[in-house]
Amino acid sequence: MDLFDDYLYEVLDELDFRSNFVFVKLRGENEGKPMTSIDVESLFKRLRQKTGINKLHPHLFRHTHATMFYLETKDIKQVQERLGHSQIQTTMNLYLHPSKEDIRKDWEKAQPIFQLN
Repeated sequence: MDLFDDYLYEVLDELDFRSNFVFVKLRGENEGKPMTSIDVESLFKRLRQKTGINKLHPHLFRHTHATMFYLETKDIKQVQERLGHSQIQTTMNLYLHPSKEDIRKDWEKAQPIFQLN
């Protein structure tokens, strides 16, 4: 996220256009226009080669956003709506990735109800 923030302020602010798109063409006749899926896939292929991070893909941003949004709101229904899924199971099964630390913290919070007196 820090690198993306740097990109917004150091790269896009220097260019003479405004866009709400995450992936935009930075040069050429289509400067400032959204990248096509082929453009994005090509960019990520180059990024994988440069960084050695083989699991890097554009959809990772969607997964990260969904997980962070859920962790902040704890409202799976809002996440489902935001992602446009018709079935809540899709959201739950594919986009929520609780960390081991989150699982441990929730267990510690719930553990007292399982104590016998």
